[in-house]
Amino acid sequence: MRNIWVIALSLAIIGGVVLFELWTAGQFPPADLELGPLPSLPIGVERKYDYFKDDERVGSYVFWVESKGLPGGKAVYRTRSKTSVAQGGKTIELETIYTFLDDLTPVEYKLNASIGDEHQYIRCLFEGGRVNATFFTEDSKIEKPLELPEQVVLLDYLMLGHWDLLFKSFKFVSGKTYAVNAYTPQNLQCKSIELITDREPKIIDIEGVKYECSVVRVPNLNLVFYIYKGDIVELVNTEQLITISMSR
Repeated sequence: MRNIWVIALSLAIIGGVVLFELWTAGQFPPADLELGPLPSLPIGVERKYDYFKDDERVGSYVFWVESKGLPGGKAVYRTRSKTSVAQGGKTIELETIYTFLDDLTPVEYKLNASIGDEHQYIRCLFEGGRVNATFFTEDSKIEKPLELPEQVVLLDYLMLGHWDLLFKSFKFVSGKTYAVNAYTPQNLQCKSIELITDREPKIIDIEGVKYECSVVRVPNLNLVFYIYKGDIVELVNTEQLITISMSR
């Protein structure tokens, strides 16, 4: 009898997921995501954010465009970011260098991580429709080459700068669902993810200043983005209770 209830519960969960997906498709119909050239990005201007975990400030995040070049007539950007978080007696320091074309085609990505006394390093080289990725620790090396689909973008889940670039590269419409092919360097994989844009804006209060923001949700990553005049002012991870808010 217990097995019957387990099966019935499993079917109910699966049925609920299907109904939710059908409801989402009806309420937020799919739209084509057409990545265009990025707008002019300011060089050397730091975008600073406060990093919160369980409503407690635990660190900071900053990213900036370091340079822009035109090798071979194509605009190539180079960006940097730094994440510094301390919680539970452990300090995490992340530094990244990301190089990409102005249509967000990735060229190279480097991540240097210090997690307490442990050091890790990731390097991803993109060329000819594939990525050659290498993950280093102090005592090991893992290589993972991968063929990529067309129009792939690089998105590290909590690297807010990557998402900010994505949202700047296309004009999203409220009440729609967009699919994007995302290469995620933290697991060296590529998959399609959905972006769902809320129909109505939401007021966000950051240190007493109110912003009327467009809202973009990424349900399968438990992420919510609040965007004001083209810039992300806040990222929320609803599962891990992490919030990254613009510093004032």
